Amino acid sequence: MADFKCLKKDSDEWERAWSVVFSTPIPHTARHPVTTFERWQYMGSHPYANPVLHNWYHLFRHRYHPATGQSERLQVPCLDDDALWLPPREPRTS
Repeated sequence: MADFKCLKKDSDEWERAWSVVFSTPIPHTARHPVTTFERWQYMGSHPYANPVLHNWYHLFRHRYHPATGQSERLQVPCLDDDALWLPPREPRTS
């Protein structure tokens, strides 16, 4: 099994995963409001080490979240494995 796949951007799973990210509350822990131009980023889909309900999760990160003033990561369970694809490998140059 591959250790990394990408989520198809034209899939319902893409829309669902992003809706989970934007609806997940992040508790405010920063002392002062933080203004940043950083955004959530999709970092790929990865297999769970010990799958129970789902085989894969989508990883999102925010490098400097305004609510916490630090990096935040979210794992969203993949509900549709067919929405994943393996990106082609770039040829290695030495």
